[in-house]
Amino acid sequence: MKCVLRIFPSPLVGSHEGHPGSSVGGCLHGLGFEPVHFFISELSILIFCSVLSSHPSAQQAIDPDTAHPNLKLSSDNKEMRVSDKAQEVADHPGRYNSVLGALGKTGFQKGRHYWEVTVAGKSCYTVGAASETAQRQGNVRYHPKNQYWTLRLQRNGQLQALDTRTSVLKVPANPDRIGVLVDFKKGDVSFYDAAARTHLYTFSGQAFTSQVFPFMSSCEDTEQGSPPIVFNPVASVDWL
Repeated sequence: MKCVLRIFPSPLVGSHEGHPGSSVGGCLHGLGFEPVHFFISELSILIFCSVLSSHPSAQQAIDPDTAHPNLKLSSDNKEMRVSDKAQEVADHPGRYNSVLGALGKTGFQKGRHYWEVTVAGKSCYTVGAASETAQRQGNVRYHPKNQYWTLRLQRNGQLQALDTRTSVLKVPANPDRIGVLVDFKKGDVSFYDAAARTHLYTFSGQAFTSQVFPFMSSCEDTEQGSPPIVFNPVASVDWL
């Protein structure tokens, strides 16, 4: 949490101009700072706190209109499994038709947003974030210039960041739960081992030209019965 402190005469003894409707307060409020207001003697103290927005499983879900037909979603759309049989789904223009992928239902266009996905037991996957306008049909290439910011676990156990140049991540063990933090102001997409609370990789200085959504995909040769990819409830973001 980031805070900006403003001190001015208390409205109990005079007028002030630091509330959210004022020029200073309104500016801070517009930047995503939320006010906490209290009084000490003759001073009014207004603290604007920028609160990291987390989207736990109860709020974030998979958008069924984007999911590849061979992905079977749970009834609450929190998890997806690969199926040998194509599901009966509408022919939606935003649906993935080659990679076994899907977007989250909630997109973002400002602020800082964090979510987690469980990938425990999976031997191959791609997870991260994608823009609303990123290609979904045909030959999808995961690359920042294509508005995809992702980590991929290869079948050989190698965890990679699919950046301008693919980076192999040296980790003690591949994570069972991956956290993704999108910071629009900084232009960063950061990845964490959510269980260990350790940083994995950051795509820095990105230009977000449209809404950004959670993205997840199983590898094309994934067999039916393999573990699902699941939106994980976020317990706390205080450590970020």
